[in-house]
Amino acid sequence: MAKRIGFAIALIYLIGAASAAFIGFWNGTEASIPQGWTCISCDQFPIEDEDSSDFYQRFPVCNATGYGFKGGNNNNSHTVGYLSGQVSNPSSTTTALVGMPNGFNSASATHKHSSWATNSFPQNTSLPPYKNIRVIRTNTELPTFIPQGVIILFNSTEIPSNFSRFSEFDEKFIRGDDSISSEGGSASHSHYNVNITLQGSTGASVAQGTFKWSVATSSHVHPNVFVNVTETEHIPLFYDVVMIQATANASIPAGTIGLFNTTVSNPNWSQVTTCNNMYLRANNSYGTTGGEANHTHPNVSGQTTGGNSGVNRDTGSTSFAFTSHTHSFNASISTVANQPPYITVLMYKFEETPYNVTDENEGRQAITEGINNTIPNSTISTDQQIYLVYPNGEQKLSSFDKVAVLGNQTWGFNYLTENETATNMTSIGKSLNIWESLNLAYSQIVAQVLSFISLTRN
Repeated sequence: MAKRIGFAIALIYLIGAASAAFIGFWNGTEASIPQGWTCISCDQFPIEDEDSSDFYQRFPVCNATGYGFKGGNNNNSHTVGYLSGQVSNPSSTTTALVGMPNGFNSASATHKHSSWATNSFPQNTSLPPYKNIRVIRTNTELPTFIPQGVIILFNSTEIPSNFSRFSEFDEKFIRGDDSISSEGGSASHSHYNVNITLQGSTGASVAQGTFKWSVATSSHVHPNVFVNVTETEHIPLFYDVVMIQATANASIPAGTIGLFNTTVSNPNWSQVTTCNNMYLRANNSYGTTGGEANHTHPNVSGQTTGGNSGVNRDTGSTSFAFTSHTHSFNASISTVANQPPYITVLMYKFEETPYNVTDENEGRQAITEGINNTIPNSTISTDQQIYLVYPNGEQKLSSFDKVAVLGNQTWGFNYLTENETATNMTSIGKSLNIWESLNLAYSQIVAQVLSFISLTRN
């Protein structure tokens, strides 16, 4: 299986295919993003058939079914709901003559209103506490190593070799952007000067008369009532992950939590589904969950404005509401989703199968992959002999699995399988660089070749 996967990776890299899978993070300049990786949060506006804006000012959300579903908003607002029985009787009434209707219906002394109209509900942020970072992806379907400086997610604070804890994002939600380390958002918010109107039909018939009293008509409303909505937390559902940063070119450590834009069929990667539909928050632990899918605010209460319409009525014995009457009220606030702008990703955990490469061709393929991932413009030969004369006159001639030449530098690589012995040739400065090893897993061969070239390259 490792041999087949390794071949696919090398082939994709060589032909420069645009499709990619593994997603990591970069806290440096866009120009310094490692070779073989592409920024997918650096463009504000999408370019046709490209993914460079996928994560621009969006939060990654773990999703078990697919990549690239987008939604959410930077801000939210609500509506004001009517609570039956939570509106008082009119504050002021008078008596008017009851008799033959004259075409005007007036509001009774005990009338209630049946609904609220929300004229305006000022928006406020729905962004949780976050930090921005560049989101990058590999140009190959599966990475064989993590370049120095790349930040990945991990399932433990027991940090593997060649990595360090990237703790500056702890307790912050991860958000993609073209900028880095800038932050914002809040855990809660409120809304001020919400404008509502108490409305709904109220009525009773009164007689025509000599127009003495001003009483409210049955069609009156109480407009432009202003209320303040108190603060409420808006933290979305989250799943904690540990962020670590490669301090050198490193093989992928067991426990890596990979974000992908495609499904992964490699048996070393198992899908994480416990995070489904949760935003990713960096922290000093892995797998902690919290937050809420929705939020609302406490009920609002207060006094309405006076009624807005009235007619004159003659004195009588039946009570009606004065035109200028008010009501005390208690109203509810609608529920909205905690959904800042997001894009869905697939999440997998890496656990390498512990076996060593024993096949000669598979070892050579891994060497080639390591070379191509580091010096893709080099000339590569197979079963190439190297003849070496040392300063003391000693001479050696040996054949190597792979020899790479770039400029005035040569690298000879041998991966030793059964019944093979080492050449025991040694490097000379940085002109000739010899690497020989055995008993390694496929990804270890790739990573060691890459690291060796990086350390010896001029």
